Amino acid sequence: MRLVSPVTALSLLAAILASGCQAAVIRAPGVLEDDEPPPPVVDPEAFFRANVEPILVAQCRVCHETTAASQGTVFLAPGGDYYASIWSYREGRLLTPGDGAGSVLVRKVTVDPHLGPSVSEGEAALFRQWIDAEGMTTEPPPVMPPPVEPMRTGFYPVNEGANRMPLAEVGLSGAELVFTATRITGGIIMTDVVLVAGAGGLVVNHPRFIVRDDTTSMERYERDEFSSVTIRAPAGGTGRLVDRFVISPFPTVGSLAIEFDTVGPYTM
Repeated sequence: MRLVSPVTALSLLAAILASGCQAAVIRAPGVLEDDEPPPPVVDPEAFFRANVEPILVAQCRVCHETTAASQGTVFLAPGGDYYASIWSYREGRLLTPGDGAGSVLVRKVTVDPHLGPSVSEGEAALFRQWIDAEGMTTEPPPVMPPPVEPMRTGFYPVNEGANRMPLAEVGLSGAELVFTATRITGGIIMTDVVLVAGAGGLVVNHPRFIVRDDTTSMERYERDEFSSVTIRAPAGGTGRLVDRFVISPFPTVGSLAIEFDTVGPYTM
């Protein structure tokens, strides 16, 4: 019988324990399995702009820059500063500085329910590395004004022929949305769609229509064709939105509202 020296036995035991510990490691979302740790992040904001922002542009901006697409979860400033807008969204609740794996933003694109796409393991690791580094910095997070909530009218029935929808609910006293409606199979055609200003005039940005089925109370945004539109009209004047606009489908028993990103009085 061949005896095993105490030194050899201890070496074998150490190897077995080491391999067992490695196998027992449970990795958090977004943590790479590379043996080499990533280099430390010296400037979290610069790291975000170089590594994380391109992922947001490619995979997240389509939904999370607009209220209609994201059902209200707008944490990316349209054409603006993503870094500041993420920090400002709901007072920074998307991020837990120093805990990338536990942050809402990382969990949403890795393990939590999410209607949008997931990111790759490598991309999730970049999110985590950035947020971990935010816990090491002494610089205060950027401050950005909270996003302006869109302003919407109530829902009004659409009648065959002339229609006048008041805009007082969005702060435009005396103003109206005026159009002519024609029923077609399954929808309506709106023609000569104009905004008539009240005593203070009006300036509105990014109008869009919302359709409601009055039998089910289900609402939906109509296609967004006016994202770059601003309408200005002096007191008593009119501003044309569109000559002809088709909404299909439109419920048999349905109503219509209009929403704006911003509204205000007329200024020269």
